[in-house]
Amino acid sequence: MNTVAYFIALLLLFIIPFVVICFNQYINRQFKQVNLPIKTPDILTIYQIFAIHWFSQIAFGRTWLVFLALLLAIAGLGMVVYYLSKDIAIYYGRFFRIWWRLTFLVTFVLYLISGLAALYQVLAG
Repeated sequence: MNTVAYFIALLLLFIIPFVVICFNQYINRQFKQVNLPIKTPDILTIYQIFAIHWFSQIAFGRTWLVFLALLLAIAGLGMVVYYLSKDIAIYYGRFFRIWWRLTFLVTFVLYLISGLAALYQVLAG
């Protein structure tokens, strides 16, 4: 595949979450009409995990999934320690909802870093 077509394909993969976020209210309204308790970040998180793997393979030659799993495990443990230190009761549904939102934020940051690095790698290399 030539470099221009490869760059355009990567750019389209990189732009997809931003387009989905632009239509966030419409997508959430559609989920609500069908009675699905899913929000847009829930779907984007899964896409971003796969994209982090692809982009980090292209940019750095190795995947960041192990780093991501370690980071999310430490974040979950940190949340549990915080709840226990404040004597807050841990409700599993609420805990996992907050942890999943934190997962979205972490994957979004790693997605930006690895995506921009992959685009740069294709242009420079």
